[in-house]
Amino acid sequence: MIEPRLKPVLFVVEDDPDMAELLAELAKTTGFDTKIFLTTEQAKQAIHLNPPAIVLTDLRLPDGDGLSVLHCVKRSSLDTYTVLITGYATLDDAIQGFKMGLYDLITKPFDIAQMTALLQRLMEQVQHRKSMLKLKTRLAQLDDPQLQPICQSPKIKQVYQLVQQVCQMDVPVLIEGETGVGKGVLAKYIHQHSPRAQGAYFEINCAAVPANLIESELFGH
Repeated sequence: MIEPRLKPVLFVVEDDPDMAELLAELAKTTGFDTKIFLTTEQAKQAIHLNPPAIVLTDLRLPDGDGLSVLHCVKRSSLDTYTVLITGYATLDDAIQGFKMGLYDLITKPFDIAQMTALLQRLMEQVQHRKSMLKLKTRLAQLDDPQLQPICQSPKIKQVYQLVQQVCQMDVPVLIEGETGVGKGVLAKYIHQHSPRAQGAYFEINCAAVPANLIESELFGH
């Protein structure tokens, strides 16, 4: 039996029921599993118990403000993206929000197409982060002592002789070859026999990363 794919969870914190339903419906259309909270207290309790992937929160709420929700997210989860939606934001509010890791700020009244595009970007970010987490987990689980390649081919032995020389050089190394020839094995061997062997080693499959995210994944954003 195939396990059903779980949708990422998105919280809507909005005291206007009609606005909350609209945001929740847009999020559902994008592929999120949504939950609505009409007060900051309800939202913060839920965030503390089980942080969602995304939080969309209004700034002005009956029992507090959206900044307190952002603060709760910052304390509870480093992996939750937050968006502040308001018609009353000041520059100070925006600065405080971004200091707490705010992903974006949307002013009311907002354009439906604008909000849909934002939700789609957030979905891409969540899926990308999930893929990278799986990759890092797999790497951490590998029982990978010092690789000791076994080879009989004279040409492959020549390759490893060349690799032994490269290992001690502080230069970038480009390994070319068709899929399945062992480029990854060579890369690990070079790392493990280099002066940087005690440092971190990561493999990134660029073909599996969306084109619009590869730059931020490699160099930050």
